[in-house]
Amino acid sequence: MLQRNPTNTGNVPMMITENLVPGTGHWFKSLDQPNSGLIAISNLTARPTPLTTGLPGCQSAAGCAVLPVASGTPGTRMIANPLPYNVDWSLARVRVGGPGGTVYTPSGAEAAGFLSKQIWIWNGTSYASWSDAEPNIGNVQYFRSFFVRVLQGGEGQTIDLLLPGVASTITTPTTAAMAAGGSAMRAEAAEPTGSGVTRNAWLVDLRAENAANGWFATAKLGQWPGAGPGTEGGNLQALAPFTQPYLTLVFPAIGRRTNPGDYVTDLRPANGFANRWNFEVRAEPVGNQVTLRWNAPAQVLAKSRVIDLDTGAVFFPADPAYVNGYVMELTTPSRRLAWEYMGN
Repeated sequence: MLQRNPTNTGNVPMMITENLVPGTGHWFKSLDQPNSGLIAISNLTARPTPLTTGLPGCQSAAGCAVLPVASGTPGTRMIANPLPYNVDWSLARVRVGGPGGTVYTPSGAEAAGFLSKQIWIWNGTSYASWSDAEPNIGNVQYFRSFFVRVLQGGEGQTIDLLLPGVASTITTPTTAAMAAGGSAMRAEAAEPTGSGVTRNAWLVDLRAENAANGWFATAKLGQWPGAGPGTEGGNLQALAPFTQPYLTLVFPAIGRRTNPGDYVTDLRPANGFANRWNFEVRAEPVGNQVTLRWNAPAQVLAKSRVIDLDTGAVFFPADPAYVNGYVMELTTPSRRLAWEYMGN
């Protein structure tokens, strides 16, 4: 087992007599073949994580777990969720300056230049990413470590995460829902209220999966109020795969003038205009079958088509023939596709 070095991006081997440290990220390496991508860990004696009450900014009457973030240099840090349930990241707070310091939302901490509003969670073959703002709200997951990024302004600062002691109620679309035609799940929920453009706001949840090995990756596209290029308007950056094997789903090089690179969300202005999103499914090793699935409002699917840029194949996601997704044989490390929306 490895413990994340709190001062850099390396890992430190742990001795069999050492204890797991609450709030510190750990890697478990299985010598056995995982069952459906999961391994069972037994004989762990756990102690309840203490919650501190009365903290300014804490979003739970039960108190918050206080997790220090190493800030010696800018870069990513792996933190562990020490609570026995998922926690809504939008309810987490970032305290800068120790007790009595300034408390920010994750978005506020990013705007102030201390800490990224994003978190990244490695699922074994890909990163999922969330922020504290719609439409990208998600969970710090139970028994999973997550990454945060210390920004330039956070270097040398005393930074703590305040995780509220309350279980999250957020759920995300499942493979079963997508395969069963779960487009209705997004039809109303994706439309914000009070924006003046609700009829044009919509999302498509994409998922690439290799069922044989239990690999999957997710991404999101759509039209959303306030969306803009690069990291503006809720677009979330992707992290490079941690190791092999991997399966990723990314939008390459959006925001070419500022913040270029791969993204896991690509949101455009909510104007109802026709638009096109190029994305890539990447995998290593190659030679595996991957299924692309989607979850979106029925009215959006009816006005969309998908192009396989590497084969020239064109299909319509609303076609009943693709209710279980689009199957691809990945013979190269990257497969290029495009989602086209015909407009209102």
